[in-house]
Amino acid sequence: MGAVLNNSLLLHYLNCVKDESILLRLYHWLSQTLQEECIWYKMNNYEHGKQFTNFLDTIITAQCFLQEGFYSCETFLYKSLPLWDGFCCRSQFLQLVTWIPFSSFSEMKPLLFDHLAQLFFTSTIYFKCSVLQCLKELLQNWLLWLSADIHMKPVMNSPLETTLGGSMNSVSELIHYVGRLSITAMRLENNSTFLLHFILDFYEKVCDIYINYNLPLVVLFPPGIFYSALLSLDSSILNQLCYIMHRYRNNLTAAKKNELVQKTKSEFNFSSKTYQEFNHYLTAMVGCLWTSKPFQKGLYIDPEVLEKAGIAEYKNSLNVVHHPALLSYAVSFLLQGWPEERTVSMSSIRVNKFIFITFRDLL
Repeated sequence: MGAVLNNSLLLHYLNCVKDESILLRLYHWLSQTLQEECIWYKMNNYEHGKQFTNFLDTIITAQCFLQEGFYSCETFLYKSLPLWDGFCCRSQFLQLVTWIPFSSFSEMKPLLFDHLAQLFFTSTIYFKCSVLQCLKELLQNWLLWLSADIHMKPVMNSPLETTLGGSMNSVSELIHYVGRLSITAMRLENNSTFLLHFILDFYEKVCDIYINYNLPLVVLFPPGIFYSALLSLDSSILNQLCYIMHRYRNNLTAAKKNELVQKTKSEFNFSSKTYQEFNHYLTAMVGCLWTSKPFQKGLYIDPEVLEKAGIAEYKNSLNVVHHPALLSYAVSFLLQGWPEERTVSMSSIRVNKFIFITFRDLL
């Protein structure tokens, strides 16, 4: 059976024939071999560990070729994750997670995601980033399977054995799960810019679900992630956030147009709360980057902090020129415009001209 995994022709045959008896034999052999060779169950020498790693690589290559996961690997993950230290065969283990076949998130949570969260919170920032990347790829695979399966055949005859509404709930729960992991991770890692890049990479995939995969789902990121990105000191983070918000807008606009065209109430019509939450985010972003009127409600800053910062009116001081992530561009703009001046005020910058010249240079 091992020869099948290394032979692309046999894998292609396996994929085309869809013979249940052949698949059952392969899954049974994989289950037995994984448990017998796994170094979590049986501690052996370094050479054995290397062989096991190579075996996992072979399985991963086969799954990538078939573009689907083996159910025996899913069972192996459920059994071995509580024993895994998060270090041994990390790359291979997380790649196996990305190919877990789609199923109910609530059923998978106690078997897989709860254990993964424990490792996530107690490990290094690099492990956290690896897990976020892994979950992004898992989400992508689920979306590809759902978009192909649901639109090619009736849902009730699908091997996914679920309704469209149930499928969307599972995907939504996975996204919310990653959101909770991300918020806690940002606190643990002191709002690390490096970590935030991986979090926003995940939401770049999330923001385009409706348009790219033709699936009735739009899930916004949590406030803790949005405001961390909006007030980041890194311009690339701010750029990522602007792109994500732009894609969210396109997806929500497309969804709204589709609802108006259908003119019928559907179980997949998006809640007005989603639109309200997006508008709230958009208002905050425009206030921070354009109108200089951010956070008009619910914000209080200690006067001593404002005095030390030399800011009298903080509500009128933040815009595209004064944003901490864009200050370096403002300084560069001043140096180009007034190279001989020793003291030039940021307030002298005309916002429209600054934006035009800055983005012209970037392009």
